[in-house]
Amino acid sequence: MECRSCYEIFDELQRIPRNLPCGHTYCELCLDQVVLIKKKLECPECRYKVEPPVKPSALSKNFIAVELASKHRDIQKKLLFCANHKEPLRFFCETCQENICPSCILDHNGHHFVKQDHSVSLLVQRTKEVKSKMNKRLQDLTSRKVYLEECLKDINKSCEQELKHIDNEFEMLISHLVERKSCFKQEYQEICQTEMAKLDLEVVKFDDFIKNMNKNVDEISKYITKLDDLKVVQGDGFEKELKNVEEIVDQHSLVISKEAAEQSLSLPKIIFDNTVYKEIDSFAINSTEIQNPHICFFGEKNKILIYNIENDEWEITQLPFGETYEFNYYSSAVTLPNGSIIITGGGISNAVCQIYLNHSHHSKKSHIKVIHRESMNQARKEHASVYLQNGVYVLGGYNGIKNSFLSSCERFDLETNQWSPISDMQVPKCAFGATTLANRYIFTIGGYDGSVRLNVIEKYDINTSKWTILNFEMKQPLSNSACFAYSDHSIMILGGGHNVGFSLEMSKFDVENNDWKHFPSMADGKDLRNKVAVFNGEVFAMGGNNCIAEKYSIKDNEWGLISSYQDIITDNLDSWACALHYETKKSEEAYPTSAYIHNGYKYQLPRALNYQSYSYNCFYGDGEAPSDPSSSSEQEDNF
Repeated sequence: MECRSCYEIFDELQRIPRNLPCGHTYCELCLDQVVLIKKKLECPECRYKVEPPVKPSALSKNFIAVELASKHRDIQKKLLFCANHKEPLRFFCETCQENICPSCILDHNGHHFVKQDHSVSLLVQRTKEVKSKMNKRLQDLTSRKVYLEECLKDINKSCEQELKHIDNEFEMLISHLVERKSCFKQEYQEICQTEMAKLDLEVVKFDDFIKNMNKNVDEISKYITKLDDLKVVQGDGFEKELKNVEEIVDQHSLVISKEAAEQSLSLPKIIFDNTVYKEIDSFAINSTEIQNPHICFFGEKNKILIYNIENDEWEITQLPFGETYEFNYYSSAVTLPNGSIIITGGGISNAVCQIYLNHSHHSKKSHIKVIHRESMNQARKEHASVYLQNGVYVLGGYNGIKNSFLSSCERFDLETNQWSPISDMQVPKCAFGATTLANRYIFTIGGYDGSVRLNVIEKYDINTSKWTILNFEMKQPLSNSACFAYSDHSIMILGGGHNVGFSLEMSKFDVENNDWKHFPSMADGKDLRNKVAVFNGEVFAMGGNNCIAEKYSIKDNEWGLISSYQDIITDNLDSWACALHYETKKSEEAYPTSAYIHNGYKYQLPRALNYQSYSYNCFYGDGEAPSDPSSSSEQEDNF
């Protein structure tokens, strides 16, 4: 492993181990020195002369020594070296409680030292370190177990709630069907009764005809008897009476033939519109039926910035040529269950439109369709919009025409294409977070009232149509945030502006226990203004001064960066509206219905088609049912 002359470790460059005929091994460098001094090659140890003379490099290499030296160097790399003598620390001084090298032994004269492997102190120290690692690992395992148990409880609770939700929705649908069945049967029974009443009148009328006819038959029979007794008829009296009877018979025949021609003695045929069965199949959808998920940002009048979730790619496009609708700054966008997007207001506008994206498999470009909807009752910007039970709710904001902060709210009915006011919020405000919860409530988080940021949370109950302020205040005022339903009883809140700048924090608020829990933070503070998309267990947040796009995994509980849009456009996106757009596999038709975002670890996805959106069409008559019985507003929804 080392040369017996220079005591250096063998290597394969200069100190190559060479085998002498006598059996001893020395490095090539030392043997060269022997030849240089003695003018001949001999063994430094036994003085054996090598005959005939050869160069040391011509001697055979000792491969075993090379291998041992290589292993020794590998071990040396793992050793700690003395700072003073540059030698391996092979010993441990029990007196001084420190590692020492062989040259340090003189400085530790009289001390008790042993090899490192035999040091009790070092073994105790290493044992403690191993124990500490084990305790840390045990703590991590215990924490993970507790976390999984909490997840299991949440999943069980969410499952029970969702199963109950499914029962409620289908019970409502069944109730609607039963009610429609009852109404339709009543309508049909009324038609039947009307037709039967008409026939009853006809029966009475024909009773009279029959009586008169029987009377005339009796008269004719009498005339026939008289004629049998006569040989000659005198005068024309009998002929006139016979003519009158013939006219009466002809009149009755004419009435019967006319009424037979005008009257159909059958009930109207009932034709059912079978498209309703297809719609019922789409009454509820899951993640496997959703395709082409994209996150869309709307701004700068006609631009749409689009992020493809599946491919992690960005594109920018514009509204179709000739489209008059413009995206105003600080508008609001919300996803409908059919995957389309409703955009409301912005600037000093009260305009509303519905956006459909068609992602062609042959082209990477997205094709846009815009449908103009009924305008809101008043202009608003920096407001919030949410979907709940077949309606879009717009909340608060700022009216740039009247220069006033709004507490007013209104609801857009997707079936009737009409807006109607709902109860006002308790606090006029703009720039607040908003989300739905448990398919019944709307929550608003913080906001700005024109003078200060707010730390209040309001709740709207659609069953009572009332707003209430929770008996809970956030630790510090917050505006421009975003939030979404984490479960049926908790809300995730992220980003926004504090008094000291934009926040990169994310927290969960439990509405039942008024509990506030912090989660991992984003990489960059963001002015989100509800610009967050949740899809398939992942939360997407884009924008900020550094144009950073991030993705949070609920399963892994961590944030990660995704591709940036900075190469396409440089903007913090604070004034752009944002919403998720997707398509469904079951049908290419767009249904105007409900959305339901994410539920904790269940990764619940938007529902499709609320029962209220169905039209159970039945047609009277003998012909075929119309191919499209929908109203014009419903036809606009099909894309």
